[in-house]
Amino acid sequence: MAVIRTILFQAYMWIELLLLMFVWLRVQWANKFWPREKRDALVDKIVRNWAKRLLFMAGAKVTVTGRENIPEGRTCVFASNHQSFFDIL
Repeated sequence: MAVIRTILFQAYMWIELLLLMFVWLRVQWANKFWPREKRDALVDKIVRNWAKRLLFMAGAKVTVTGRENIPEGRTCVFASNHQSFFDIL
């Protein structure tokens, strides 16, 4: 089962990368015609959905703890120790 999941994940990842070329064109268009807030919201939505789909296809589960410790309305930096490729997602 793990081998099949790996093959499906790899195939999906490459298809997704090809589709992202069209997304990139849309974002470039948005850079010229949309206000910054609307463009940033579009990019945020695209990136979140992309990461969720890849994590789902890989069978990974994400658990967030300590969310209440993040101050609202302030900038935060999240640093990863890169123990796996999923740190990027």
